Parts: sequence; structure tokens; C-alpha cells
Amino acid sequence: MYKVFVNNKPLLLTDNEEEYRNAVAAKERFTSKKQLSRLLDQFEKKSGPDKLVVHHWDIDELFYYLRRACKYIHAAGGVVKNSEDQYLLIFRNGKWDLPKGKLEKGEHPEVGALREIEEECGVFGLEIFQPLAVTYHTYWMKDKRVLKKTWWYEIESDYNGDFIPQLEEGITEVRWMNKTEVNAIKNNTYKSIKEVIESISFE
Repeated sequence: MYKVFVNNKPLLLTDNEEEYRNAVAAKERFTSKKQLSRLLDQFEKKSGPDKLVVHHWDIDELFYYLRRACKYIHAAGGVVKNSEDQYLLIFRNGKWDLPKGKLEKGEHPEVGALREIEEECGVFGLEIFQPLAVTYHTYWMKDKRVLKKTWWYEIESDYNGDFIPQLEEGITEVRWMNKTEVNAIKNNTYKSIKEVIESISFE
């Protein structure tokens, strides 16, 4: 199964139709790339359903055609924790977010995650603790739909200096937050980011 966030709504690609038989969601069977593009157009509208399940017996083929319908790019980022049990959040384009960014050609996701955090936040002394999650989401870049795959890592840092928000990337604030503060901003972030945050248990 693949979960892809489209306009902050979950699109589920599955080869197990029975698993979602009782799900509260729009359901479709895959027939063609053209049909999949049409479903994406309809789903990303505000008037579209809140959740869409697309079934095909070959999940790899289904995801292949989703990639074909988009420009496919790779990114990486992280949940950074310091010694005071605080977490690094950024405020980007009106929402709280985690630092992440597009991988350079041939760049390993672990390397890219550390580089992007340094560039977006001005934070150093980073060390990857463990892989965390992989997310997918779509957005529009000019007149092309983009599908972004993001590798996420749990990262530790002893950095206690000043932050340097990457303004050209729309980042206006970088902040260490405790668990209570992180939980408080979940309603002003993206659902994919919320899932990453919750994967390391902030409760």
C-alpha cells in the first residue's frame, strides 16, 4: 500500500481491495494512466472526497503509472532533537513544518537530510539516530504536477547557537519546541508532517 497526500488529503493505492471494503472513502479500480490523472484532478479539488482508495492487482504497476502522471522527485529531512528533549520546527509559508528539501543528483538521503537541515535552519552538530518514515505528497510547480518522495530521519544535535532561517525558501522562523508545544501546533501543519511527528510519540 502507498499513501500519497494530495492537497493534504490521503490517496491510498492498494492491491488489497478487501482491506478497504468498509472504509469511508471514494473507491476506484485502476484502468489507465489517463483515468488516474483524471482521478487526481478531481480528488485535489476542495469539493472532492476526503479520502480516495484506488485498487489494482499489481501495486507496483499502479505506483509506476502514478509516477508517470507526475514529475517525480526525491527529498529528505528530519525530526531533530536536542539534549533538552526539544524538537526543531520551522515556520514556512504560514504553516509549521519540519526541515526537508530536494536531494541533489546522486545524493544519498541521509546526506541530503543533514545538508537541508543545515541550509534551512543554520543548525549544525547533526547526527542521524535512525530512519523514521517515508512520505509521499503531490503539489503543483508551474503547470506540472509533482510527486515528492521524502525520506525522514530521527536526528540528534547539541547545537545551541542562533538560527538562520532560509528566507528564500519561505522560512521565517526556526524554533526549538518541547513536546507540549509540538502537540499544540499539530493543527497548523500538513497531515504528512503530523504523521511523521506522531511516529516518534510526542504524547
